[in-house]
Amino acid sequence: MHFVCSDPFTKQDYPPDSCLVVNVSSVVPKCDTTLILKVGDHPFISHDSFVYFKMAHLKQARDMETLVRQGVYRVAENADRSLIKRIVVCMETSNFASMDMARIAREVYDLTNW
Repeated sequence: MHFVCSDPFTKQDYPPDSCLVVNVSSVVPKCDTTLILKVGDHPFISHDSFVYFKMAHLKQARDMETLVRQGVYRVAENADRSLIKRIVVCMETSNFASMDMARIAREVYDLTNW
């Protein structure tokens, strides 16, 4: 599962209309425990899951839309703003997140309109 953590944005040095995307995976030994999601944090979460900050990346909105149309991605319920805020804050403290992704998360969070 992935969370799209921003509206599409355009910044110098990055592809236009990029979105910040993070992976969420089942908790395993030695995973990043900076943010563990529990049942109730999002309707799709059915057991303890960790935000895989090491895999945070940018993806262009048009590419995600294409993958949805092709059936590769499936759209689920939106994460609420408080969950996205937790992800952004924890990305800054995770030893696994790149400094670049943490900086982008901080910068684009306030530009996101949901």
